Amino acid sequence: MRKRCSLSLFVIGLLAVSVLASAGESTPHRYLPGTDAELARITNPVDGRAWSAWTYRNGAETDIAISMRDANGFWSEPQLIGLDDGDDQRQPSLAVCPYGTVYLAYGERKTGRVMLTVLTLGRRVWEEPTPLTRMRERGTTPALQIVADRLVAAYATPQATRIVE
Repeated sequence: MRKRCSLSLFVIGLLAVSVLASAGESTPHRYLPGTDAELARITNPVDGRAWSAWTYRNGAETDIAISMRDANGFWSEPQLIGLDDGDDQRQPSLAVCPYGTVYLAYGERKTGRVMLTVLTLGRRVWEEPTPLTRMRERGTTPALQIVADRLVAAYATPQATRIVE
């Protein structure tokens, strides 16, 4: 009987650890792992909120979905960037600076532009996206990194990798 109780407690403990571990790896609302592209994730060191962005299949086009998980573990309803604009937004990349500003870069399939939008700490609305690519330049696969206190963006062009500070 004592072995049964020990085994039962052990199994319950494993289940509890499994549930707690999976809670930290939760995914945002509307994210579909089999359909949507992989999540870009980042945690804001200033307020502890986690951010996820992904290429979201929205009917005939794709948009960038971005969602925030608060300190209580609840995900916000995703905001869609590029909704009903007739272009496919894809390949999101996230970065956050030491002051809590969140940066999001993504590519547009039709135009070939790499776009950047910003959410300043304490604001609820993302700034109007601006292109990182030069006029008539096509770019894909953006990447963002904070170096010291500067945002560095990189993306691929047909000729080379371009880095923008």
